[in-house]
Amino acid sequence: MRPVNTNSQNANLTVNLTQLSRQTIRLGRDTKLTRYKKFCAEVQRVLTIINAMGNWQLEVAKMVLYMAFPVGMFHYFNQPEVYENWVTKTKREIYPMVNKEEDEALRRKIREIREKQDAKAFEVLESSLNK
Repeated sequence: MRPVNTNSQNANLTVNLTQLSRQTIRLGRDTKLTRYKKFCAEVQRVLTIINAMGNWQLEVAKMVLYMAFPVGMFHYFNQPEVYENWVTKTKREIYPMVNKEEDEALRRKIREIREKQDAKAFEVLESSLNK
């Protein structure tokens, strides 16, 4: 800064403000330039990472995989043989085959219990009618 001249203080103040504003502009330019250089370096780093990851062929391959996988699964699981084998296997796991003799014995026991209940209900009905 220039020394303040007592004869023309207003002129010196203007000159000092002008120099200060020039320094600020220069500092602002330097700061902007530094920011720009940092930004360019960051962009270059990102581009390097992108290039290291793969290019458009990789993106096309990923898109084909994303589209072909569901279609392939739909095609495979929609085949009648696969569907019937899977459904039959699952049905046998959930509802196992029963022995015919055991099934017949169970049905006979159920029939006997129902006959006893019906006979008891019939007796109660007859006794209420005879009173």
